Amino acid sequence: MDELVNLSYTNDWDVNSEISGQGDEVQRRIVETEEWVVRERWFIGSVSLRVGDALFEHVKTPLLDYSMSLRHALNALAADNRSTFSPTGGQEIQLSMESGSVELSRPGGDVTGISDFASLAKVAARFMREFIDEHTQAFPDLLLNGAIERIYRESGARELGEERFLRHSRAVRMRREMGRSF
Repeated sequence: MDELVNLSYTNDWDVNSEISGQGDEVQRRIVETEEWVVRERWFIGSVSLRVGDALFEHVKTPLLDYSMSLRHALNALAADNRSTFSPTGGQEIQLSMESGSVELSRPGGDVTGISDFASLAKVAARFMREFIDEHTQAFPDLLLNGAIERIYRESGARELGEERFLRHSRAVRMRREMGRSF
């Protein structure tokens, strides 16, 4: 079994007008933006998931939605030994697991990759954590959005050191000052 698993992305997105600029108005827009907009419109890019010799590519896909949907597919796989992952910008990926070995394939079976579950879950978790950390570092006000803050916390990025913890604490303090809670 080839256990090489790699997940990489490129940012094809321009900074969304809802989050560009500075000041109270931009912060208010960030706070008020609904989760589906954050997931599906703010971070568009290309993703390559390599599992063994198989390469699954998705272009112009919402990167945050990709990350969260992959996590959901892995949770379903752990519970049911079968799952389907249907990201925007490419073909769906079918996942099946037997004895801890995961097979990923496209419908029709033209591409198949095999990995152990732990390696695949680790790469997916790391992708989410690094993605959200990188983007909140570039745009700290993103953490004012409740969905972004929750994903940041759940990914473990907040626990990676003092700078990341302080970035999160700043957002919590600012939301309180705005009369908002998470």
